[in-house]
Amino acid sequence: MAYQGFHGDKGKNDFLDRQKKLNDEIAAGRFRGAYLFYGAQDYLRFQNRDKLKKALLGDGDVSMNFAEFRSDSFTVQQVVEAAETVPFFADRRVILLENTDLWTKDKKAEGERLAAYIGTQPETTVIIMSEPSVDKRQKLFLSFRKNGEAFECGELSDRDYRSWVVRRFAAEGKAIRESAFELLLAYAGSDMLNMSSEIAKAVSYVGDRKEVTEEDIRAICSRQLQDRIFDMIAAIGRRDRDGAFSCYMDLVALQTPPQVILSLMERQYGQMLKMKETLQKTPGMSVYDAAAADGVPYGAARQYAPLLPSVSAAVLRAALERCVNADAAYKNGKYTDRLAVEKTIVELTAPVRKR
Repeated sequence: MAYQGFHGDKGKNDFLDRQKKLNDEIAAGRFRGAYLFYGAQDYLRFQNRDKLKKALLGDGDVSMNFAEFRSDSFTVQQVVEAAETVPFFADRRVILLENTDLWTKDKKAEGERLAAYIGTQPETTVIIMSEPSVDKRQKLFLSFRKNGEAFECGELSDRDYRSWVVRRFAAEGKAIRESAFELLLAYAGSDMLNMSSEIAKAVSYVGDRKEVTEEDIRAICSRQLQDRIFDMIAAIGRRDRDGAFSCYMDLVALQTPPQVILSLMERQYGQMLKMKETLQKTPGMSVYDAAAADGVPYGAARQYAPLLPSVSAAVLRAALERCVNADAAYKNGKYTDRLAVEKTIVELTAPVRKR
C-alpha cells in the first residue's frame, strides 16, 4: 500500500504560513533590504537563500553584483565597502554572509557594527545572511528583524515533514509503500538535506518502476548521521567511553563538524527528555503517543524506545545541560568546538561516584 500522508492534527502551521508569505513576496518582487535565514534545517536555509538570490540577480553572470563572505575570513568594513558599491548595469547588488563567527564573543563588536549598518545601506543593496544558529538577544539579530526579515528554518512538524517527503516522491512520479516510508524515516532522520539526497538515490535506483519498496530502501540507504549520534548517546548511557569515542571518531572521519555533533547531541537529549517527562505525567501512554504529543519524529521515537525505560529524567536533564553549557563555552571562545564535544563525552561517561 502506497503511503498517503499523515492524518494527524490539521491545525494551522506557522512555518508554512510564513514560508508562503515569503514566497509570495519574492515572486511579486517585493524585496526587503536584509534577510537572515537561520535554523537547523540546512535544506530550508539554502533553498530560501538561493531562491532569493536568483530573484534578485537572475540567471546570468552575477559576479559583478554579488559578494560573498564566509567564516572569519573578512571584516565588516569589507562588507560595508562591497555593499556601498553601485550595481553594474543591474538593479541590485547582493551581499551574502554565511556560516560566519559574528555571533561569538570574540566577534561581538564586529557583529554590532554590522547591526548598526543594516538599514542604512543603499536601496540597491540587499544583504542576505545564512546561519545554522544565532543568538536572538544580540543586536545583529534584532537589526535583521527590525530592518528586514529574520526567518527561522527549523524543524518541521512530523505531519508536515512526512507530507513533504511524499510530495518529493510524487514530483518524481513515484509512490512509496508505507513500510518503505517508515524505514526511510528511520534511516534518513529528520534532516531535510539528508532526506533530499536519499530520495534522489531511491528515485534513481528504481528507474522506471512507479513504486518504491522496503527492499529498495534497504539497498540504497546507508546508516546516517543521526543514527551514529544515537549510537554514541547509547554508549554514553552505558558509560562506555571507548564506544562513545569510537562513534565520535567515525563522525569526524565523515567530516562532520564538531559543532554539528554537539548540536545533534543536544537535540536528541532534548527530545528524549521531553518524551520521558510526558511518559511520567501520563502513566500507560505509549512511547509513540508521547512522541506525537511532543512533536518528535516517528523515526527518532523508534530509536529512543529501547533506551527510555532505563534512563531517568534527571540523567537526561543533566546530560542536556552539559551539552548546552559546552555549546555556550564554545561560542564564548572558552573552548574550541572539538574540545567542547570531547570534554562533554568525557564528563558524561565518567564513573558514578559511590557515596
